[in-house]
Amino acid sequence: MKNAKLVIVPYYVLSTISLYLAYPLPSMAVGDVPAAIINYLFIFGTIPASNSLSKSYRLGKQNNRLELIARHSERDRIAQQLHDNLGQSFSMLALKAELAEKLLEKDPVLAKQQLKDIASASRQNLDLVREIVADMKHSTILQTLDIQQSNLDKSGIMLHTKNEEITVDWNKDIQNTISQIITELVTNAIRYSHGNLFSVTFSQKKNQYLITVHDNGIGFDKNISYKNSFGLSGIKKRIDYLDGNVSFDNDNGAKIDISIPIVKGD
Repeated sequence: MKNAKLVIVPYYVLSTISLYLAYPLPSMAVGDVPAAIINYLFIFGTIPASNSLSKSYRLGKQNNRLELIARHSERDRIAQQLHDNLGQSFSMLALKAELAEKLLEKDPVLAKQQLKDIASASRQNLDLVREIVADMKHSTILQTLDIQQSNLDKSGIMLHTKNEEITVDWNKDIQNTISQIITELVTNAIRYSHGNLFSVTFSQKKNQYLITVHDNGIGFDKNISYKNSFGLSGIKKRIDYLDGNVSFDNDNGAKIDISIPIVKGD
């Protein structure tokens, strides 16, 4: 920002001096007045515009900084989880292995038991690692919306969501599936819709998750069914796997309605 001011301030000073020299107020002809007014308005009108631009720049930098902080915090959380859960366990495994080695000749039965304990603990640690990795691979709906908003912004499409906060408590597998579908539909909207608005509405009934995705573009090709579309058929298969229903309609753009039953315990 300091560098920007060093450029902008001299620009306004030089522009004002140049304008005054071109249109000296005391000797200005009547015909020159409109042109002078327009030029003065242009120069000084750019002051608030440049101020707004600098604020947008600072806000963008701040948002990028917050995103990097969030990513770093997530790495710290995973590192702490690995340390807390696996560090102590591996120390115990090392001690049991040393003990088993010492007992091989003195007490083979006890040594055998130590080896069984090592095998059992190793399997538990493997399951834990798989669980942590699986958790890392899962995408929450909020994470996906945050990522896709950036992609839509770059394409000149505005993202509008409603009730996204209720998805925080949704089943992880459901969230992961819906995240994949949202990503697919965003890609379709960017490539084919020619619209400028992409909306996602979430709601929940007693026994159903409900999601509606709508853009204001050209809609689906009426001559192509979802069975002939790789992307749409993939969405249908994902929803079918969850015993849900999905419909594809044209309603001032492409509209997708999804309902997924809430399984007891979700």
